[in-house]
Amino acid sequence: LGAAGGIKLAKALEKNTTLRNLGLYANSELLSSQDGVVGHTVVAWASAIEKNTGLQKLNMWATGCVSDEGGALIGKALGRNTMLETFHINGDRYTELSGEAFADAIEANVTLKELNLGHNECALTPESQKRIDRVVHSRGGSLRSA
Repeated sequence: LGAAGGIKLAKALEKNTTLRNLGLYANSELLSSQDGVVGHTVVAWASAIEKNTGLQKLNMWATGCVSDEGGALIGKALGRNTMLETFHINGDRYTELSGEAFADAIEANVTLKELNLGHNECALTPESQKRIDRVVHSRGGSLRSA
């Protein structure tokens, strides 16, 4: 799919209300950041996640190394989404900034029941990890890290 195709798909998803489940496995260029800089693909996908009103399950596993700043952008968009119940994304560069955004997101997003942020190397702060875990479990869901 690559970056250009990913941007086109993300823009289409902003308006789509019928697709319920999307898996974008092993598209390593889809969300890749260059030298930690948030790329156009991450911005496009954050916008799609925020605006889409149909998807209930989005799996973006192995779609590229997202920077901490990119993770924060996606986390903020996830907090504004009102439909997603399941969200999976790689995140071995997630640290304090994106961890706080994901924690804020799941406190705001009342539909999210399953959140998988990626590899064991994901370095969320213990405070962010506890906030995320508490909210997800209070909804009968699960938090996985790999």
